[in-house]
Amino acid sequence: MLKEEGPTGVLFEPPLTEKQAAIKGLETGAVVKVVLHFRSDFWPVKNFGFLHADDPNFPTWWVDERGPLLTGWAGGPRAERLSPESHDTILAEAIESLIRIFKVERRRIGDLLVSSWTHDWTNDHFSRGAYSYVPVGMGQMPGTLSEPVQDTLFFAGEATADPGDQGTVHGALASAKRAVQQIRKSGRLRGRSPRRLAAARA
Repeated sequence: MLKEEGPTGVLFEPPLTEKQAAIKGLETGAVVKVVLHFRSDFWPVKNFGFLHADDPNFPTWWVDERGPLLTGWAGGPRAERLSPESHDTILAEAIESLIRIFKVERRRIGDLLVSSWTHDWTNDHFSRGAYSYVPVGMGQMPGTLSEPVQDTLFFAGEATADPGDQGTVHGALASAKRAVQQIRKSGRLRGRSPRRLAAARA
Protein backbone atom coordinates (compact mmCIF):
# COMPACT_ATOMS: atom_id res chain seq x y z
CA MET A 1 0.00 0.00 0.00
CA LEU A 2 2.85 2.39 0.75
CA LYS A 3 4.25 1.88 -2.76
CA GLU A 4 0.96 2.95 -4.34
CA GLU A 5 1.14 6.51 -5.68
CA GLY A 6 -1.45 8.95 -6.98
CA PRO A 7 -5.06 9.37 -5.84
CA THR A 8 -5.40 5.71 -4.79
CA GLY A 9 -2.32 5.79 -2.58
CA VAL A 10 -1.94 6.69 1.11
CA LEU A 11 -1.04 10.37 1.52
CA PHE A 12 1.19 11.50 4.39
CA GLU A 13 1.65 15.16 5.34
CA PRO A 14 4.46 15.86 5.85
CA PRO A 15 5.80 13.21 3.43
CA LEU A 16 7.59 10.14 4.80
CA THR A 17 10.93 11.29 3.45
CA GLU A 18 12.96 9.05 5.77
CA LYS A 19 11.01 5.96 4.62
CA GLN A 20 11.20 6.44 0.85
CA ALA A 21 14.36 4.36 0.36
CA ALA A 22 12.79 1.43 2.24
CA ILE A 23 9.45 1.74 0.46
CA LYS A 24 11.11 1.81 -2.95
CA GLY A 25 13.67 -0.85 -2.01
CA LEU A 26 11.14 -3.53 -1.07
CA GLU A 27 9.09 -5.31 -3.75
CA THR A 28 5.66 -6.92 -3.82
CA GLY A 29 4.85 -10.35 -5.18
CA ALA A 30 1.79 -11.35 -7.18
CA VAL A 31 -0.51 -14.27 -6.34
CA VAL A 32 -3.68 -15.59 -7.97
CA LYS A 33 -5.66 -18.21 -6.06
CA VAL A 34 -8.59 -20.38 -7.10
CA VAL A 35 -10.82 -22.44 -4.80
CA LEU A 36 -12.88 -25.27 -6.31
CA HIS A 37 -15.76 -27.05 -4.57
CA PHE A 38 -16.63 -30.54 -5.85
CA ARG A 39 -19.45 -32.96 -5.15
CA SER A 40 -16.92 -35.63 -4.22
CA ASP A 41 -13.18 -36.33 -4.31
CA PHE A 42 -11.54 -37.42 -7.54
CA TRP A 43 -7.91 -37.20 -6.36
CA PRO A 44 -6.24 -40.50 -5.37
CA VAL A 45 -5.26 -39.57 -1.78
CA LYS A 46 -8.14 -38.06 0.22
CA ASN A 47 -6.20 -35.61 2.45
CA PHE A 48 -2.93 -35.27 0.56
CA GLY A 49 -1.98 -31.95 2.17
CA PHE A 50 0.09 -29.89 -0.29
CA LEU A 51 1.00 -30.84 -3.84
CA HIS A 52 3.77 -29.10 -5.80
CA ALA A 53 3.88 -29.80 -9.53
CA ASP A 54 5.74 -28.48 -12.55
CA ASP A 55 2.65 -26.94 -14.12
CA PRO A 56 2.63 -23.73 -16.22
CA ASN A 57 -0.59 -22.40 -14.65
CA PHE A 58 -1.24 -23.58 -11.08
CA PRO A 59 1.74 -25.57 -9.74
CA THR A 60 0.63 -25.62 -6.10
CA TRP A 61 -2.54 -27.23 -4.75
CA TRP A 62 -3.84 -28.17 -1.33
CA VAL A 63 -6.86 -30.05 -0.03
CA ASP A 64 -9.33 -29.01 2.66
CA GLU A 65 -9.98 -31.69 5.27
CA ARG A 66 -13.51 -30.33 5.85
CA GLY A 67 -14.79 -31.38 2.44
CA PRO A 68 -14.09 -31.90 -1.29
CA LEU A 69 -12.35 -28.57 -1.81
CA LEU A 70 -9.14 -27.92 -3.74
CA THR A 71 -7.19 -24.66 -3.62
CA GLY A 72 -4.83 -23.77 -6.46
CA TRP A 73 -2.07 -21.19 -6.06
CA ALA A 74 -0.01 -19.37 -8.70
CA GLY A 75 2.68 -16.84 -7.85
CA GLY A 76 5.27 -14.67 -9.60
CA PRO A 77 5.23 -14.64 -13.42
CA ARG A 78 2.38 -17.16 -13.53
CA ALA A 79 0.20 -14.85 -11.42
CA GLU A 80 1.19 -11.82 -13.45
CA ARG A 81 0.07 -13.62 -16.60
CA LEU A 82 -3.25 -14.70 -15.05
CA SER A 83 -3.95 -11.39 -13.31
CA PRO A 84 -5.61 -9.56 -16.25
CA GLU A 85 -7.84 -12.54 -17.05
CA SER A 86 -11.51 -13.03 -16.17
CA HIS A 87 -12.83 -15.47 -13.57
CA ASP A 88 -13.92 -17.87 -16.32
CA THR A 89 -10.48 -17.85 -17.94
CA ILE A 90 -8.70 -18.43 -14.63
CA LEU A 91 -11.12 -21.26 -13.84
CA ALA A 92 -10.44 -22.85 -17.24
CA GLU A 93 -6.68 -22.63 -16.64
CA ALA A 94 -7.09 -24.23 -13.21
CA ILE A 95 -9.10 -27.10 -14.66
CA GLU A 96 -6.42 -27.65 -17.31
CA SER A 97 -3.87 -27.90 -14.51
CA LEU A 98 -5.94 -30.50 -12.67
CA ILE A 99 -6.35 -32.54 -15.87
CA ARG A 100 -2.57 -32.62 -16.32
CA ILE A 101 -1.65 -33.22 -12.69
CA PHE A 102 -4.23 -35.87 -11.79
CA LYS A 103 -4.62 -37.42 -15.27
CA VAL A 104 -8.39 -37.07 -15.08
CA GLU A 105 -10.88 -36.44 -17.86
CA ARG A 106 -12.24 -32.93 -18.37
CA ARG A 107 -15.81 -34.23 -18.38
CA ARG A 108 -15.41 -35.81 -14.96
CA ILE A 109 -14.14 -32.55 -13.43
CA GLY A 110 -17.00 -30.65 -15.06
CA ASP A 111 -19.58 -33.11 -13.72
CA LEU A 112 -18.21 -32.90 -10.17
CA LEU A 113 -17.56 -29.14 -9.97
CA VAL A 114 -20.14 -27.33 -7.83
CA SER A 115 -18.72 -23.80 -7.53
CA SER A 116 -15.51 -21.79 -7.79
CA TRP A 117 -13.91 -18.64 -6.42
CA THR A 118 -10.83 -16.72 -7.52
CA HIS A 119 -8.79 -13.98 -5.88
CA ASP A 120 -6.08 -11.79 -7.38
CA TRP A 121 -4.06 -9.96 -4.72
CA THR A 122 -2.40 -7.66 -7.25
CA ASN A 123 -5.75 -6.10 -8.15
CA ASP A 124 -7.05 -6.13 -4.58
CA HIS A 125 -7.48 -2.45 -3.67
CA PHE A 126 -6.87 -3.18 0.01
CA SER A 127 -3.54 -4.97 -0.43
CA ARG A 128 -2.07 -4.13 -3.89
CA GLY A 129 -0.10 -7.36 -3.75
CA ALA A 130 0.19 -10.65 -1.94
CA TYR A 131 3.44 -10.41 0.03
CA SER A 132 6.65 -8.41 0.19
CA TYR A 133 10.09 -9.67 -0.69
CA VAL A 134 13.59 -8.30 -0.27
CA PRO A 135 15.65 -7.79 -3.44
CA VAL A 136 19.40 -8.35 -3.47
CA GLY A 137 21.22 -5.66 -1.54
CA MET A 138 18.09 -4.45 0.29
CA GLY A 139 18.32 -6.64 3.39
CA GLN A 140 18.28 -3.66 5.76
CA MET A 141 15.07 -2.15 4.37
CA PRO A 142 12.52 -4.09 6.51
CA GLY A 143 14.31 -2.87 9.62
CA THR A 144 14.39 0.69 8.31
CA LEU A 145 10.67 0.56 7.56
CA SER A 146 9.87 -0.83 11.02
CA GLU A 147 11.40 2.14 12.89
CA PRO A 148 8.88 4.65 14.32
CA VAL A 149 8.76 8.22 13.05
CA GLN A 150 9.25 10.66 15.95
CA ASP A 151 7.56 8.21 18.34
CA THR A 152 4.28 9.16 16.66
CA LEU A 153 3.87 6.96 13.59
CA PHE A 154 4.41 3.20 14.01
CA PHE A 155 4.70 0.50 11.33
CA ALA A 156 3.65 -3.14 11.33
CA GLY A 157 3.00 -5.78 8.69
CA GLU A 158 4.97 -8.64 7.17
CA ALA A 159 7.13 -6.20 5.15
CA THR A 160 8.55 -4.91 8.47
CA ALA A 161 9.16 -8.37 9.96
CA ASP A 162 12.50 -9.77 11.09
CA PRO A 163 14.83 -11.27 8.43
CA GLY A 164 13.42 -14.48 7.01
CA ASP A 165 9.88 -13.77 8.17
CA GLN A 166 8.80 -11.35 5.43
CA GLY A 167 5.90 -12.61 3.35
CA THR A 168 4.48 -14.78 6.14
CA VAL A 169 1.48 -14.59 8.47
CA HIS A 170 3.63 -15.26 11.53
CA GLY A 171 5.89 -12.40 10.43
CA ALA A 172 2.91 -10.06 10.30
CA LEU A 173 1.73 -11.14 13.76
CA ALA A 174 5.22 -10.76 15.24
CA SER A 175 5.56 -7.29 13.70
CA ALA A 176 2.27 -6.22 15.34
CA LYS A 177 3.57 -7.31 18.75
CA ARG A 178 6.80 -5.44 18.11
CA ALA A 179 4.91 -2.27 17.11
CA VAL A 180 2.83 -2.44 20.31
CA GLN A 181 6.03 -2.68 22.35
CA GLN A 182 7.39 0.37 20.51
CA ILE A 183 4.21 2.29 21.29
CA ARG A 184 4.37 1.29 24.95
CA LYS A 185 8.01 2.30 25.13
CA SER A 186 7.19 5.69 23.62
CA GLY A 187 4.70 6.39 26.41
CA ARG A 188 1.80 6.89 24.00
CA LEU A 189 -0.34 4.44 25.97
CA ARG A 190 0.08 6.14 29.36
CA GLY A 191 -3.11 7.33 30.93
CA ARG A 192 -5.32 5.24 28.65
CA SER A 193 -8.38 3.49 30.05
CA PRO A 194 -8.28 -0.35 29.99
CA ARG A 195 -10.76 -0.36 27.08
CA ARG A 196 -8.71 2.11 25.04
CA LEU A 197 -5.50 0.28 25.91
CA ALA A 198 -6.99 -2.99 24.61
CA ALA A 199 -8.07 -1.26 21.39
CA ALA A 200 -4.60 0.21 20.91
CA ARG A 201 -3.03 -3.23 21.41
CA ALA A 202 -5.42 -4.76 18.88
